[in-house]
Amino acid sequence: MLIKETWGNYLRGKFEENLDSLAIIDKSQNERYTYGELMIKSESIEKAFIGYGVTRGTHVALVLPGGAGWITTFLALINIGAIAVCLNNDTTDLEIRDRLLYSDSKIVITDEETYGKIKLHEEEIGLDLAVIVGGKDRYSEGICCDLSSFIEQGSGITETEIASARAKVRYDDILTIQYTSGTTGTPKAVMSVHYKVLSNMKLNSEVFKYTKEDKILSSLPMYHVMGCFFGCLMIFMSGGCLVLGGKFKTSKIIEALIEEKCTSFHGVPTMYKLIMNKMGDRVFPDLNKGMIAGSYCDAETMQAIIMDMGIKNMFPSYGQSEGCGYTQTSMEDSIEKIKTTVGRAIDGVEIKIVDDQLNTLVANTEGEILVKSEYRMSGYYKDEAATNKGIIDGWIHTGDLGKLDEEGYLKITGRKKDIIIRGG
Repeated sequence: MLIKETWGNYLRGKFEENLDSLAIIDKSQNERYTYGELMIKSESIEKAFIGYGVTRGTHVALVLPGGAGWITTFLALINIGAIAVCLNNDTTDLEIRDRLLYSDSKIVITDEETYGKIKLHEEEIGLDLAVIVGGKDRYSEGICCDLSSFIEQGSGITETEIASARAKVRYDDILTIQYTSGTTGTPKAVMSVHYKVLSNMKLNSEVFKYTKEDKILSSLPMYHVMGCFFGCLMIFMSGGCLVLGGKFKTSKIIEALIEEKCTSFHGVPTMYKLIMNKMGDRVFPDLNKGMIAGSYCDAETMQAIIMDMGIKNMFPSYGQSEGCGYTQTSMEDSIEKIKTTVGRAIDGVEIKIVDDQLNTLVANTEGEILVKSEYRMSGYYKDEAATNKGIIDGWIHTGDLGKLDEEGYLKITGRKKDIIIRGG
């Protein structure tokens, strides 16, 4: 069932229920926020955005590491219906320039290191404002200011003005613009919708059975669906705590899992393999759940994760930026299904396997995976042709190869086209 509500409205209720509970532990910045503190911090940034003139539909680019600063700013934006343009900060100045130009982002939230790249093309991009998060100095010069100075500019915004800005946001507004990984050529800008992402995450959170007692460790990038949606948004729905590991470093992740008594880990197969290779005789007594997605994981690796890391409940899943989560395993599934498949289609999703002539194939036959989903994107930003090519008669052509068994469990077998994966 689709939940026709905005993320801002939904999360405010959850935050108010869990004001004194830990929401974020940011290991890289040594910061901790309760839900109450996170609400206060994000609202102060929200006021600054309102004071500057940011409103429903304004494109604001987030180009900074995925820590607590990223999350507080993101929450502020979605509360007032601004569109968060989520960009990879750990890339070249030219790629950042191109993404900012294409996305029509005139406001950027960034850090000092990344701003050095952006500044090279500032005039060409036509930036109006750059807010620097995490800097040591207070300053406001030209179009650039630090976060604290920016927040001060919104100190005079009233509760009435906040309520007015929030009231303009609709459940079917665009939530984010996130670039695809470029699996079929030039990366495309995916426009995700508030209520569709909310509904999808609600279903997935029910499968994971997270509660306010859970601590979930993630080092996944916030500019990606897995980090942003399956990381902070899904976890905040349950009132649990998100432990941010920063840029993935195996030894730091192992330490965080033990020190913070994490109950779950979200990662791609490579991350799990690196942990197992370096954990030695250390154990994770509190770790009982794990999400694994992003690329194919073989049965042997899955078996090793369950046995060596002691994770009783692994959740292989399959999805894309274009439609969030498509499939999910559950706690009730057999070990064999968990080791060899990515689960079955969740409610609101249909999957079929087709040949090159788009004929539907019988069970256990390899072909392209097509998906029809209630949660699919609004489209690719400024690229109607690519949208129409990728979605035909309501079916998303994923470009992935796979098989469905007689019970509807999906196995990923490859890609129709080769892909270069960077950073894990």
